[in-house]
Amino acid sequence: MGDGRAMGSGWADEQSNRADTDPPLPKVVEVAAGEWYALPAVTEWAITDLAFDVVGWLLQELADEYSENVMSSIVSGAGNNKPTGFLGSPAPVATSDAAGRAFGTLQYIASGLASALPATTSGVIDLLLDVVHSLRWKHRQNAHWTMSALTMSALRKYKDADGRPILLDSMISGQPATLLGYPLVECEAMPNVAAGAFPIAFGNFDAGYVLDRDAGAMRITRDDITTKGFVKFYARTRVGGKVLDSEAIKLVKIATS
Repeated sequence: MGDGRAMGSGWADEQSNRADTDPPLPKVVEVAAGEWYALPAVTEWAITDLAFDVVGWLLQELADEYSENVMSSIVSGAGNNKPTGFLGSPAPVATSDAAGRAFGTLQYIASGLASALPATTSGVIDLLLDVVHSLRWKHRQNAHWTMSALTMSALRKYKDADGRPILLDSMISGQPATLLGYPLVECEAMPNVAAGAFPIAFGNFDAGYVLDRDAGAMRITRDDITTKGFVKFYARTRVGGKVLDSEAIKLVKIATS
C-alpha cells in the first residue's frame, strides 16, 4: 500500500528451508525543481550615507523572502520551475491506505461541515483522532501537526469539560505547542479554514516529503560594475521537492465528505 515495494519475509520451523525473500526497493521519485532568485539593487550613495547597515538589512530581507517562497512551494507549489507541494498535485482524496491510492496522492479526512470545523469540542477531537489514527504506527512516532496561525487560533478556543484548551502551549521555552500529544508547527503557507481547503496536515514529513536543496545553499554575488552608481545583489539557489510516501502525511479537508 505504500509508495514502494516492501521487504518480503516468512515463517519457518527449526529445520525447514528458508527461501530467498524480496529485498525492499527504495522509493524513487522525479523531483520537480527550479532556481529561486532575486536581484535587488541599491545605490552606492545609500550604502555609504544611510545611518544603518543597508547591506546587512538587505541580506536579511533576501533570506526572509527565500524562506517564505520555499515554504509556500513546499505546501502548494505546482512544480513549474519550483517544488511540487504536498497540497499541489495530484489532488488529495478520501481513499484510505488499505484501499490503495495513486502514487503521491494524499488522503484527507473531511471535517463534516461544508465551510467550518466541527462546532463542538468533542466533534473536533473526534475529527483529529480520526486523522491521527489514519496514519500508520511507524509514522506516528515522528509525526507533527502543521497549520496556519489563524487555524491555531481557532483550535485554541476549543476547551474540554474542565475548561482546558485542547491545544496546549509548552511550559518549556523553545518547545512547540502540542495537540493531542503531538507537536504543532505553525506554517504561514498553510491555507486557513474555508470551504474546500486543507487547513490542517499531520504526519511524518521527513518520510513523506523529499526536499532537494542546492548543496551550496543560497549564493549571493555582489555586482557594482554592471550598472554604474548601483550595487546589485544576485541571490539564487536551486530547490526541488515532492511527496515521497503518500501514507506518511494526512490532511483535514473542510467538506461534508
